[in-house]
Amino acid sequence: MTPDDLLAELDRRGVRLQPDGTQIRCTAPAGVLTPDLVGLIRQQKDGLLRRLHERDLIRPAGGDLTRPADRAGPEPLSFAQEEMWLLHQLDPASSAYHIPLALRLRGLLSPPVLAQACTEIARRHQVLRTTYRARGGRPYQLIAGPAPLPLPVVDVTGLRSPEAAAAAVTRAAALRPFDLAAGPVLQLGLVRFGPADHLLLLTRHHIASDGWSFSVLASELDELYTAFAAGHPARLPRLAIQYADFARWQRQAAGDHRHESRIERRRRELDGIFPELGRHQPGAAPAAGPAQALRCWCPAELTERVHAMARMAGTTVFTVLLAGFGLALASCEGRREMIVGTPASGRTHPDLAPLIGSFAVMLPVRLGFSTDEPFGRAVAGVSDVVARALDD
Repeated sequence: MTPDDLLAELDRRGVRLQPDGTQIRCTAPAGVLTPDLVGLIRQQKDGLLRRLHERDLIRPAGGDLTRPADRAGPEPLSFAQEEMWLLHQLDPASSAYHIPLALRLRGLLSPPVLAQACTEIARRHQVLRTTYRARGGRPYQLIAGPAPLPLPVVDVTGLRSPEAAAAAVTRAAALRPFDLAAGPVLQLGLVRFGPADHLLLLTRHHIASDGWSFSVLASELDELYTAFAAGHPARLPRLAIQYADFARWQRQAAGDHRHESRIERRRRELDGIFPELGRHQPGAAPAAGPAQALRCWCPAELTERVHAMARMAGTTVFTVLLAGFGLALASCEGRREMIVGTPASGRTHPDLAPLIGSFAVMLPVRLGFSTDEPFGRAVAGVSDVVARALDD
């Protein structure tokens, strides 16, 4: 977990951090500061202090992020959205940036109430009712007013192979192309196995969502459905800002001299490294077919050893895994230096934590290893490199 991730998680739990010289003051609701959470804060103390001090430095560069902008027409895209939009123009049928999710729901369910809850989420989060168009070759976003979200129901009750039918529906939903100019960027579906057994299909486009957004969506969906099913009004806190406010702020901040300085530092740090590995054949055709994920399971003993190494090095599990990954690549390629892309949450302000949107960024990290270097020293080196990358 990076300092940005930890700060966003603490903000969501109601934990407030205040820098006090070289120390951090914490205030939190009763029972929230568990020993594990306190341990994480201590491990990430230096990174948290840097981020807490930077909040006051970064915010003025693009204006006040906490003040929603007046929106009377087209809005600029964030840098992440612009990238997703361009990739979509190049290959509109690609599913590479679809984020599909299938949730098995056990127990009596009211589809109309579920649709009402999903519609309320789209009302709260403008990014879920935003479309993307272009003028003069430059993209812009338009935010539509609140409207009911369709929730089509496919009933597989009584079919000879209901699970197989549901799997086919799930796959089709995950691969269904998005029309970013017309919307929606959140596609819903419900498979009915019986009155107390359903499969909810949620397919999001990456232009309007990321991995962090799922926890926001799932939490709000649970609370809203529970409230609406009981006939009570929802009590979710009002969102201080919307994603479009962040996009405008990010564009304004990019014109600040400090942003240019950060870019120049990153260029210097990455200069001189050829980014491609030998396993990739230059000029080869891109892989065809839908995007896929590769997962592997680690034995409990190995997992505990990784956690122990992180504690001993005073760093995160992520850093230990990145060091191991880098060493494996170095061994395969016979190279001592390489650039590895690693995702970060991109949510550097507490008001961004409860938002659905595309905030995640890919950080290029320069890794370097010495011959016969002890693994502990390699982890320490990677920890320093990651900290510098996150600072910029």
